[in-house]
Amino acid sequence: MTVTLHHQGQEQRPLLLLDSFWSDPELLREDAAALRLTPIGPHYPGVRAPVPPRLAEAMR
Repeated sequence: MTVTLHHQGQEQRPLLLLDSFWSDPELLREDAAALRLTPIGPHYPGVRAPVPPRLAEAMR
């Protein structure tokens, strides 16, 4: 994995780019496509789903 620090915009906000973080991105896409997304709640827009175990273990 290669980590690169970038700074964006006038305020130069930091952004970390993690290149080659996941060895098989297709598996990650398959996991994401299989998730059941549910609304977060009435006071926050968007949806969420549990993190797939395969990704959670890799991030640990």
